[in-house]
Amino acid sequence: MLRQLFKLLILFDPKVCVCFLCSKNTTRHSKFILQESNVVGLIFAAGKIYMRKLIIIEDSKKITKSLSVLISKLQNIELAGTAVTLHQGIELERKTSPDIVILDLGLPDGDGFTFLRQVQKKSNKPRIIVFSNFTYRTFKSTALSLGADYFFDKITETDRLIDMLFELNELETSL
Repeated sequence: MLRQLFKLLILFDPKVCVCFLCSKNTTRHSKFILQESNVVGLIFAAGKIYMRKLIIIEDSKKITKSLSVLISKLQNIELAGTAVTLHQGIELERKTSPDIVILDLGLPDGDGFTFLRQVQKKSNKPRIIVFSNFTYRTFKSTALSLGADYFFDKITETDRLIDMLFELNELETSL
C-alpha cells in the first residue's frame, strides 16, 4: 500500500515529494529509502530522480516496440537507444554507458555471446538481461557464465522479464 502511494506521489510531482520517514522534503536528502518487506529505493539528486539508462539489442522490430512502450511507463528507467545488430549494439553500449541492457542472442551479424564477452572486460558493466528464443541449457549457462545477470525465454518468460523491469525500476541505485 505504501509503495503504491509513493508511486502516485512521484507521478504527481517528484520535486515536492515528502519523505514518509521524517516528513521533510526529499530535496534535502541525498538518498531516500522506503522499506517494506524488501528494500525499495529511489535516489534523489538536487530534487531529481536518478534515471537508469537502458538499451535494447534486438532484431525483432515488434519486440523492440513492445519493450519500448513498457519502458516508457517506468519512472526511473529511460530508453537510451535500440540496436538491431551486434555491431550497432556494441557501439550503442560504448556511447551510452547504460545501466541495463536487454540482449537477444540471435542477431543478424553475430550473437549475443560476443557482446557479453566485450562488456565483460569493462569495469562498470551494466546489468544484462538476455531475452532470447535460444533457450537450450547450454545457451543459458554460457550466457550466465559470460556475465549475463538474467536469462529469459521470449516464448514462456515474458512475464518474468516484465516483472524484472519493474523490480529494477524500483531498486536502489547509486550515483
